[in-house]
Amino acid sequence: MKMLNTTQRLAIVLSCTFVIGLTIFVTYPHAEELLESYTISYYRYTPSQKVLSTKVDLSNAEPAIAVPILMYHGVTHEQDNDNTNINRFIEHMEMLKIEGYETITLQQFEEFLKDKYTLPPRPIIITFDDGRKDSYFTTDDIFRKLEFKATIFMVSGKANDRDKFYLGWHDLKTMSTSGRWDIQAHGTYSHDKILIDEFGNTGRFLTSLQYIDQRLETVPEYETRVEKDYIQNIEDFDTHLGYKPKYYAIPINEYGENIVSNYPQAGVFNTQLMKKYFSLAFIEGYVYQPGDEYSRVYNKPIYNFQDVNPYRVSRIEPKNMDAENLKKLLESNAPHTLPYTISFNDIDKMKTDAILAYGNMDIQENGLHLISVPGEESAKVLFGDENWSNYTVTAEFTWVSGRSIVLLGYANDDKNYFAFGITDGGVFIRETVHGIEQDLRPPFLGYVSLPKDTTLKLVFDNNKVNAYIDDRAMYTGITTSFTTGEVGFKTWDDKGNGEGILHSLTVTETK
Repeated sequence: MKMLNTTQRLAIVLSCTFVIGLTIFVTYPHAEELLESYTISYYRYTPSQKVLSTKVDLSNAEPAIAVPILMYHGVTHEQDNDNTNINRFIEHMEMLKIEGYETITLQQFEEFLKDKYTLPPRPIIITFDDGRKDSYFTTDDIFRKLEFKATIFMVSGKANDRDKFYLGWHDLKTMSTSGRWDIQAHGTYSHDKILIDEFGNTGRFLTSLQYIDQRLETVPEYETRVEKDYIQNIEDFDTHLGYKPKYYAIPINEYGENIVSNYPQAGVFNTQLMKKYFSLAFIEGYVYQPGDEYSRVYNKPIYNFQDVNPYRVSRIEPKNMDAENLKKLLESNAPHTLPYTISFNDIDKMKTDAILAYGNMDIQENGLHLISVPGEESAKVLFGDENWSNYTVTAEFTWVSGRSIVLLGYANDDKNYFAFGITDGGVFIRETVHGIEQDLRPPFLGYVSLPKDTTLKLVFDNNKVNAYIDDRAMYTGITTSFTTGEVGFKTWDDKGNGEGILHSLTVTETK
């Protein structure tokens, strides 16, 4: 038999390799995805020595009663304002590990809401939106070595279209079986902009009527289109991953109630669909803004308690926030148990716990100086947790200047709170519900003059309230619309010259 020379053998090997490769590419359904997945390299992470050597002992700590949820988009090697630089992301994760945070899954979070799961002392949930490749390839090894888990909310239309910027179904299957990643729903084409009029203006896919065939679609057509997006998202998961998603991240952070839309009922309809198809839905409650290293002004709570609306679960998007400031954000908003006290004797605690809503705040040796400024008229500071109920709050303060000083209770937001205070005309007790202010009893006129050291106290017992000034009962048996909320301190002056000094504040359970 004639022996083949080296050149002939090499030609045969190359030909066979080509044929086999071509066969795999044509016949294997994920071959193209496998090639595309290498457009971004897999980051290899080496833990810092501090992470390896630090061990927090939480064995005697009580189980947590609420959970913070982090939200990211891309984790990139570049620096920009929309994503998180990989070095900053590593700082975030290492800080969490060093401080003893333990990741939990969305399934465990849902069980906690149903009182079927006991939280660890410092739980945290880590999530990513959209399903980008730079959410996975740059982070997976970090999670593996820190023993963390994460959830990624996937826009399935991107995987269906094999968009190279997004993870493909093969990538998602690999992630799903790793034990580190949970893949959940984020819509099919729900992020797309759609034409909404003949002038070329666009709106959001889920919240606007679409302009088609030289007309606006009808409401039934809108409802069919939008519901189809939810259904298709679920079916995509079932087809490619073998399960139906239970959890959904709201696209563009909006059901449709708070934006300018050509269909005002979009929010109601999307909420109905969310409850029909999913167990939990997630929104963005806090987002870091560059140049504001540690802002505590946010529209939703940092922590999610057992009574959270399951279709408005709040998340924090730290982006490129410094890790130390993220730590402070988590610590300062961590649930407080009763009894609770702050005073000028512990200035550090006062600085950490005080949440300035607006106005100016200056913490000095004698307490917290709350100061309104020209143009704003009011200044407000809050303490505690939004789930506090049936409590007695006592505040000792000096009224320095301005037209009123106020103790707040059951404070939910700027449009919903209970107020007991002193004005230059007397004493009042009132409630603001959905932005509408109402006196609950007639005011006592001509009660006090400035300056004045005063103690205000509110006693909440279910929906009944008693109010005291310097232990003198001013109002009893007042009925309130609220059952839970934070406590606060407020000053007001129509010329912006109000100032009050909070010396101490104590909150105890009402007995």
